Amino acid sequence: MSINNDIIYLNERHSSIVNEFLNDIHQVIDDVTMFEEDYIGFEVLVEKAIEFHNGLGGYVESGGVNRRDWYMSLPNNIYWATKGYISNLALNQDEDLYLFEDKLLSLTVDVLEKLNDSLLVHPFTSKENKIHLN
Repeated sequence: MSINNDIIYLNERHSSIVNEFLNDIHQVIDDVTMFEEDYIGFEVLVEKAIEFHNGLGGYVESGGVNRRDWYMSLPNNIYWATKGYISNLALNQDEDLYLFEDKLLSLTVDVLEKLNDSLLVHPFTSKENKIHLN
């Protein structure tokens, strides 16, 4: 996927997990897209999701947004952008796109689980709500 925006990551693990997800989404969209201009339209949606994610990062620093919410925000926003994109294709194409929507959901659940597992939280301590890098 051609990404023109730099993505703000928390750490290398965050970068690796999110980039793998974006590559998987790229493959799904590549499979479902018939015309190059449609694919380019999808890339614009991804760029907007990245801009939003990066903007939230600034609010994390000021305390206006929870770090965990920001950490998970890009896959969530990519999911909804992609779902809307695929739904729009269903209106214009004669093929059944449920298979692609199921794959999208599966990829999103997997990435969110990986991101969640990559965080270490010390429960039942004074550090209960603090996220630590591992």
